[in-house]
Amino acid sequence: MRNEPVFKGQEKFKGQVVHSHSVKHARGFEGKTVVIVGVGNSGVDCAVELATVTKQVYLSSRRGAWIFQRYY
Repeated sequence: MRNEPVFKGQEKFKGQVVHSHSVKHARGFEGKTVVIVGVGNSGVDCAVELATVTKQVYLSSRRGAWIFQRYY
């Protein structure tokens, strides 16, 4: 059983909602605009993977966050 968050008004969203647990590869996201909610390890991993094929990737967080490259 996964603990998937539910957001107020989510049922009105006309797009697809996918939990990071279900993202195994970037296929199926080609040319799409993606919003990733949360900048934890899973969210950032998904953003990096999906950015190779999507039109645009946005990261959404509660407050500001610093994101650094793994290697400088």
